[in-house]
Amino acid sequence: MPLKYSRRFGAGCLLTLLMIPGLLGQEGKTVAITERLGNSVTLHTGVTGLQNDSVIVWTFGTSSPPPTIAKSVYGRIETNISERFRERLQLDPQTGSLSITNISTSDAGIYQLHIINGQILKREFTLEIYYPVNRPHITSLQASRRSSVHLSASGRCWVLCFVENGRDVTLSWYRGTERLNQTSSPDLSTSLSLRLEIWEDSPVYSCVATNPVSKEAAEGNIKQLCAELGPSPTPRIYVIPAVLIPTAMILTGSIYLIYKSKKSRKIEESENPRDAGSDQVTYADIDTGRTNTQLLGESITEAERRTVYAALSTSAYQPEAAEQHNKVP
Repeated sequence: MPLKYSRRFGAGCLLTLLMIPGLLGQEGKTVAITERLGNSVTLHTGVTGLQNDSVIVWTFGTSSPPPTIAKSVYGRIETNISERFRERLQLDPQTGSLSITNISTSDAGIYQLHIINGQILKREFTLEIYYPVNRPHITSLQASRRSSVHLSASGRCWVLCFVENGRDVTLSWYRGTERLNQTSSPDLSTSLSLRLEIWEDSPVYSCVATNPVSKEAAEGNIKQLCAELGPSPTPRIYVIPAVLIPTAMILTGSIYLIYKSKKSRKIEESENPRDAGSDQVTYADIDTGRTNTQLLGESITEAERRTVYAALSTSAYQPEAAEQHNKVP
């Protein structure tokens, strides 16, 4: 049998043996690789200096045995074995590394490598394909029913950032390089949203959506969006208290003074009833005295008794006037 046929026969036997799981070779740790849809990816073996008489076999999938997609047998390379990967595979015979161009979601899965070069080496790779993350959005209150921008009563600005959800997507708010908060959800049917309170004197804010293979930041000037809703928040914070506090103090002081004045007046009236009014009228019963002609012991008839009503006025006692009155004959 010619040598080339014996080599082909031996290579065929080796390939058959390689397809039997766990029969030949030692399995290393599985290498996880993530890549963006449409990009190219290389599955690096970590091996260098392979000779032309080496046998390199790449398989794809979880079936048993998995189908071969690329191989190099004694320097002869084949990469168009599978229609799925036609014209998209490149095999390096020196390292055994496999490159895949224009990857699609159907390329995600398990790739296995077998190398025979005096010894048998086995490697396993898992490839995950991600769509690029969508760009998040921030819109003004007037332009969106989402009420994405809102001024609070304190004058601060609440901003809402939202993005279409995807696998392993995270939405985050940053102040400079500091991440303030983040959110994610396994429910891919809903969008992600995250709000943040903005202060005018703070550094630049940014809303960023990420997944394992891409990152997108929201466009738009956040401070400008807040300014479109009204005047600057800073004056509201300091001017409103500066006006309300003195006004409240003046009203409180006025009410207190009015109360004290009324209370003092009531106390004075209760202590000095004569001062309450100078035009008070006092009524008294006065019996007319007996005339000189009436004798001692005589009774006074009812006709002679009468009541006199007179207005009495009070005045301060003056000693000089009393002495003059007593001197009158």
